[in-house]
Amino acid sequence: RICANHHAYHKVCIRWWLSQSTANRWCPECKEPVLRVRKLQKILDGDGIYTFADGTTYVGGFQNGYANGQGTMTYPNGTTYVGAFKKDRPTGQGTQTYPNGDVYIGEWKDGQQNGQGTMTYADGATYVGEWQNNRRNGQGRFTKPDGYTYVGEWQDGNSHGQGTYTYADGYTMQGRWDRGQFMGP
Repeated sequence: RICANHHAYHKVCIRWWLSQSTANRWCPECKEPVLRVRKLQKILDGDGIYTFADGTTYVGGFQNGYANGQGTMTYPNGTTYVGAFKKDRPTGQGTQTYPNGDVYIGEWKDGQQNGQGTMTYADGATYVGEWQNNRRNGQGRFTKPDGYTYVGEWQDGNSHGQGTYTYADGYTMQGRWDRGQFMGP
């Protein structure tokens, strides 16, 4: 980007940047001061590879300099996302694999788990259901390897609302839950 308003993605800004001297640099689109950069990089369109300043690497489709379309983002901590992107953020269907072995497959919006998705945890537990802002929200089913199952409503990652908890031995608790605590039938 050339200015704080990201006008480097406009051809007129790039032409201007290349044709002007180093003195008195102002973006012709918005008249904001030009940000200091060592060199102007080519704005990507089509398929390519880009490494961000924090070490994150993206391989895939670009549009107007943004990660757009299908691609793979690998973060410095070892997390990998494969799927749809819009303006550098996971948006649409995708799979994220975390360094601890957890895997989320499902819908994304603006870089967060939003919509229907399945999280398979490294310990063998699974959650299948609705997500909002990276948390279990809405209807869903959580199952642990030992047979414990909760089916029902979720809010902010906790069982909340109507639901049924089933133990491995078949005993069930059905009723209202409040932030993970059973409140009664």
